Amino acid sequence: MKMSTKLGLDVDHHSMTSIQKHLEDIILPASLKACPGLKDPVKVNPETALSHDYVCPSAMMFYNKYKKQGSFGFKSCLDLTEAIKTHIPENDAIGELTLSQMGKGGMYFMNLHLKNEFIEERVKWIYESDSINLPQRTSRIVVDFSSPNIAKNMHVGHLRSTIQGDSICRVLEFLGCDVHRVNHVGDWGT
Repeated sequence: MKMSTKLGLDVDHHSMTSIQKHLEDIILPASLKACPGLKDPVKVNPETALSHDYVCPSAMMFYNKYKKQGSFGFKSCLDLTEAIKTHIPENDAIGELTLSQMGKGGMYFMNLHLKNEFIEERVKWIYESDSINLPQRTSRIVVDFSSPNIAKNMHVGHLRSTIQGDSICRVLEFLGCDVHRVNHVGDWGT
C-alpha cells in the first residue's frame, strides 16, 4: 500500500525506514562527495537536547580516524564538517542543519532539525499503518495521577503529573485498553 505525501514522495507503508536510517542515507552521499574514498558508515543519533532533534558526529569521527592520512585534505574538523554540510542536498527530512563544537579541541558535529512536514508524514503513516498490532483483548488499567494533598497548597508539580497521567491514559485508550483515571486527594480529616 503506497501513500502519496505532501512532498510528492510515494511512501511504501511496509518498507518505511527509521528516521535515523533515513537521515544517514541523506548524509552518506554528501560525505562521499566531500571525502572521496571514504569507506566508513555515517552515524546519526537521536538527541535529547531541546535545540535539535538528531546529531551526526560522523565528520568528527572521520577527521580523527584519518588524521595520519591527512583527513582527506582538510586542515580542520570544521572544514571537513562544513564540506559535508555543503554537499547535503535539499531533502524531505532536514529543515535546518547547524554545527556545534565539542569541547575545546576543535571537533565539530552536525545538529539536525527535522522539518515539521516530515514529522507530520511519519505520524500520519504510523496512525494509518495497517502494520500496527493493536491488542486483541481489552485490558483494564488504572492510572493514578496528580494526587494533591488537600491540606496543602497546589503547585505546578500537580499540573505536570496531571498532564503526564492524561497523556498515558490517551495512549492506552488508543491501544484499546479500558482506562480508569484515579485522582487520590490525600487522607486529610474525616
